[in-house]
Amino acid sequence: MNAKLLKNRCRYMEITTSGGYELIGRTDNVGIDYVDIKSLNGTVVTVLKDKIDHIKWLKTEYHY
Repeated sequence: MNAKLLKNRCRYMEITTSGGYELIGRTDNVGIDYVDIKSLNGTVVTVLKDKIDHIKWLKTEYHY
């Protein structure tokens, strides 16, 4: 998963976590066990990789 996240850095995506939380944003920073996502309102949210259930890559920039 690290290689795919690094390759698609700054690309918009929708992440579903194991708790059912959905987050739309783009990758800001990718670490060994975490991903920083810059959400649509400009805040940076850190998600642990073991808590990610599904990643849906969005083809275009997400407009809100």
